[in-house]
Amino acid sequence: MINFERIKNSRNKLIGTKELIEILGFSKMSLFRLNKSKELVPTTTWNGKLYYSGEDVYQFLSKRRLLIDVDEN
Repeated sequence: MINFERIKNSRNKLIGTKELIEILGFSKMSLFRLNKSKELVPTTTWNGKLYYSGEDVYQFLSKRRLLIDVDEN
């Protein structure tokens, strides 16, 4: 189950693989498949670990209609 509040709060930062798995509720293999198919590409690598842009993750979820963008008032 996707943690909508956490992804909304992570839009302006880099998200590590472990944190992204927790946020999305995906398995490690599912995330690996998304990387391989270039649907969700890591932004950077640091010390051998992959990091994703929070904004890229948000856009990916919106594009797949897994996230509904609601105006914040």
